[in-house]
Amino acid sequence: MNLYVKEKSINSDQQPIEIVERKSLGHPDTIADGIAESISIAYSKYCLKNFGVILHHNVDKAIVLGGQCDLEYGRGELLKPFRVLLAGRMSRSFGNQEIDIKNIQITAVKNYFRKILSRLNFNSDLEFHTFTSSSSRIPYWFNPRTIDDLPERKNPHANDTATIVSFWPLSALEQIVLASESFFYEFDSEVYPRFDFVGSDIKIMALRREKTVELILCVPFHADKIHSQKEYFEHKVFVEDSIGKYLKEKFDNLLNIAIQVNTQDQKIRSEKDNGRGRYLTVIGSALDYGEEGISGRGNRCRGLISSLRPSTVESIYGKNPVYHVGKIYALICKEIARQIGTRFDCEATVIVTTRNGDSLYLPHNIVIEVSKRVDKKLLGEIITSQLEERSWTTRIVNDGEFLPVNELRYEK
Repeated sequence: MNLYVKEKSINSDQQPIEIVERKSLGHPDTIADGIAESISIAYSKYCLKNFGVILHHNVDKAIVLGGQCDLEYGRGELLKPFRVLLAGRMSRSFGNQEIDIKNIQITAVKNYFRKILSRLNFNSDLEFHTFTSSSSRIPYWFNPRTIDDLPERKNPHANDTATIVSFWPLSALEQIVLASESFFYEFDSEVYPRFDFVGSDIKIMALRREKTVELILCVPFHADKIHSQKEYFEHKVFVEDSIGKYLKEKFDNLLNIAIQVNTQDQKIRSEKDNGRGRYLTVIGSALDYGEEGISGRGNRCRGLISSLRPSTVESIYGKNPVYHVGKIYALICKEIARQIGTRFDCEATVIVTTRNGDSLYLPHNIVIEVSKRVDKKLLGEIITSQLEERSWTTRIVNDGEFLPVNELRYEK
């Protein structure tokens, strides 16, 4: 394992400019990520319960095609259903026991939609098309006869040559972006909408110049809850003012935040309109009027798109939680960065490169970037301790580490 430690003079908060984006829970791409991860978790739990092991699967190829709606102030109707296309590969059997993977997939998707888009009518608003295969060049990879056909149990290896990135802590702006979406929800064991007139497809873009933040939000309103242009703007002002107060209390005037909601309204000059040009929805997402979502196109590390940080194109949602390096190391890198950042009171970025076929827990190269001078011996001990940990799969499956909703339960 090659280790390179790079020291820099300032952290993200001290950079003169910063740009952070988040595609919210109801964004079509985030929905695709969420249903892919939900299927993987449901399938993994089924396998553990019935066989004691997680069988081979990668269900990261999920697409959600939007429907068509008719709406105006005061009413809305979904005319054509959403279509869910599921591909990827899954083991359909273990020994002589068949697995109803289609039922596992559809049940997991419905359960996820129920949490994110509760207005959906599952009998009329959803169609499923499954193209999941069990093909492989390796005999018995997706139809194992016994646990001996699961070589990763005894000797796990990296399944890919890839680079994975994570960092700790979140910058103030990154925390503000996540808090801005969290504002719209109530949290306990589940997540519930705080306002009955707001949908879940909220897009957030934040631009910081020194201490000044321009926070731009696209917030969908349910058409049947907004009865006129006047009422639309009243709700819009309420959202802007309420988020402003919430962020001020939470971050104690750390940054000067200017909030804009639904800037597309500036295109509409008429004093009277029917609402069709506003951000109104029926179910709560741009899927209502034909948008599409594809897994892997959404948020990156920590549930964010932090444009000025190093990043990776590796997608984690729906990937195998036992040996897929993009997924396993997303969690390992986060923990290494967290421990370094906490131990040395600094910002830490961890960049790991794996080689296909190498031992899973002995990555080919690690780059550690820290915002201050650190004890390299102690840093090495932190890395070693995390690479010796073996709880990653359990955390991914049982704790839902990569479900998009849990990104809103953010830690610094």
